Amino acid sequence: SLLMLSQRRAARLGHVVETLTDMLFVGSDIISTDEAQRLYLSLPFTSTPPKPEMLYSSLTMQPTLDTLYSACTTVRQPVVLLIKSGEYTFGCYLSMPINLNGIWSGTPNSFMFSLTLDLKFPYHGQLAPGIDRHDPSHTYAFYCDLDHLLVGNGDLVINADLASGSSELEGCYGVGMAQGSIESKRCLAGAHVFSIDALEVWTISWGDHVNNYRNNNNNNNIGLKRLEIESDI
Repeated sequence: SLLMLSQRRAARLGHVVETLTDMLFVGSDIISTDEAQRLYLSLPFTSTPPKPEMLYSSLTMQPTLDTLYSACTTVRQPVVLLIKSGEYTFGCYLSMPINLNGIWSGTPNSFMFSLTLDLKFPYHGQLAPGIDRHDPSHTYAFYCDLDHLLVGNGDLVINADLASGSSELEGCYGVGMAQGSIESKRCLAGAHVFSIDALEVWTISWGDHVNNYRNNNNNNNIGLKRLEIESDI
């Protein structure tokens, strides 16, 4: 579970965790502080902790994929998508920036998650998209076009108006559910097709806060060493 993963990392970081308050998706209208910490400590960072910064919100910006893509144009870092649909909160960590480039992107470090069910869905790539030249060495983490933002092979589909989407896990992400099962279709949002109440995109960046973090922790050698040896969860 995300909770177990985050607790394991928190134990490794020790009191360094107390310095991360201003890095926990501050300003999100979708997730609570507790959910933010659980998600943040599940992100795959290996050294100085990154700082999530909001790039896009469907609540304050035009709710279209075109606007979302425009907001991500200059980004060169990984991103996190947060989605609220009724009582369900879920999303994905994409290890490469969102670009409208017409190619499948990402690495196996990408993952999907459900904060409502406290689950992480790793990338496994078992059911690659039906394309002419399938390369088994390639990662099919996500794909951007004008009509949809696709995460995996139907694992998560976000429509152009950002008002609705669909999900069927175990295409490229999952935890061992039967492909095509009711469980795989309802796990993320409670239904195969769902409405989107809110959507946010956050860049996972290393900026000016890094120097501040190092300065604030220059006497915390133990915590920093733990961060430096930390491997992907």
